Amino acid sequence: MDDIADDVANDVDAMFAAREAELLNNTTLNWDKIKPDLADDAEYDRLMAEVQKATDQNEDLGQLITRLEALGDAGIALAGKVKKFAIA
Repeated sequence: MDDIADDVANDVDAMFAAREAELLNNTTLNWDKIKPDLADDAEYDRLMAEVQKATDQNEDLGQLITRLEALGDAGIALAGKVKKFAIA
């Protein structure tokens, strides 16, 4: 019985992996549209580090926005852009 369950789980994983790959291939990202407009390179690096950390930890959008907003005005501005991008 465990073999059947494992086979079904593997089939479903493969099916979703294919759909995820198709979605990623059909998704375009206009980085310039959401890139924060900052003159301070250190602040930019700090914001991007938070985005990368959220990605590495597979955080959801709400968690990322909360982390960005905690960084102050620039983080709040970027969080607003991320929200708009996620809704579009």
